[in-house]
Formats: sequence, C-alpha cells, structure tokens
Amino acid sequence: MLATGNNPTNHKTSIRVTADGFSFLDVCTPCTTMPLVQFSAEEQESVYQTVFSQADLLHHRVCHTVVKSLGVVVLFTVPNEDYEAFVAAHPDGTVTNRFAEVMAAAALFFQHDAPEGQSLLAYVDEEVLYLYSIIEGELRFANSFVLEREENAIYYLLSVWKTLQLEMHQDTCFIAGEEGAAQKLADEAAQFLFRVTLADL
Repeated sequence: MLATGNNPTNHKTSIRVTADGFSFLDVCTPCTTMPLVQFSAEEQESVYQTVFSQADLLHHRVCHTVVKSLGVVVLFTVPNEDYEAFVAAHPDGTVTNRFAEVMAAAALFFQHDAPEGQSLLAYVDEEVLYLYSIIEGELRFANSFVLEREENAIYYLLSVWKTLQLEMHQDTCFIAGEEGAAQKLADEAAQFLFRVTLADL
C-alpha cells in the first residue's frame, strides 16, 4: 500500500436509520487503515495512538470497520458521549466510518466496472474528497481531504494522480458523489486528463 488513512480536522457524527430498521452511527474523524491479517482488537488503541500521537483517547473511543473485500481494517475514533448515546438508543446498531463505507463501495465498483490498467476513483461527499486506487482487488492508495474551498478538490485529485504516476492519456479517473459536485470535478478533471468518467457508487 502506498498510502492509506486520512486527516480531516472536522469531526462529524450522524445517525442513519435504514428502511429495514438497521441503524448506523456515521463518523467523520481522522482514521488509518491497516491489513486485516495484522489487526487485533486488543491493540487497536495503541495502533491508532501510534499514527495519531495527539489523539485525545481520554474522551474518544477507538473503533474499527472491516472492509473484507480488500482485506483491510479502518481504525477511527468516536467521541465517548456520542458512542454511549448511540449504543443506549440503538443497542444493535453499527458504528462505522464514512471513509470505510466509501472504500467498500469503491472496492465493489472496481470489481465490476474498472477497466484494465490503472485508475483512480474520486468521491466528493459534502466537504470531503475521498480518493482510492484499487488494482486487481488490492488497495493501492486511499486517502481523504477536507475541502476548505471547493476548488481544492481538483488540486488534491491531480496531486494524487501525479504521486501514483498515472498516465494522463491511458489511465482512467472515475468521479462519483454528490451530483453537482461530482459533475463540477469531472469537468475540471477533463481539462487535464483524457479519460474521465462519472461513476455511480
């Protein structure tokens, strides 16, 4: 893996209840990714603290989401009061991380729709840009960037494209997410890259 994890400075939590009654606590906090074969729930706190040495684990609980299709685990934190309130109201609910959810959707997309060769998938979600590169079922790159300004999205996308040494004429950039933001980013990316495609995750 070239790079995984993210470092949004804003911490957001929200509760979703699906039509079939399942409830999820969605969290957008700093997270990191590690191979599933190396994961131990007993050590997740120390691993997270190693990556984020300034993390306030006195007031936050380290949680994890497994992305089985990629063989990785995403570690993230939840404010203690949010976690306790959610578990009290939804004892059978799932605590998850938006970064991991989009990663799982990206993995499914790459299984079915990705062309031969290399590609990058960008997902624009509210104020965050998620970027993933998955090749033959293996996670090559995963990161997210807080968009303090909307125009920063194209900068992050092209920067990662260059870091991964993707070819502007041959490789494909898939863009998904909120309709207006995804279309805008696709239009901007098409000024620099030859193969830009809107995707539906």
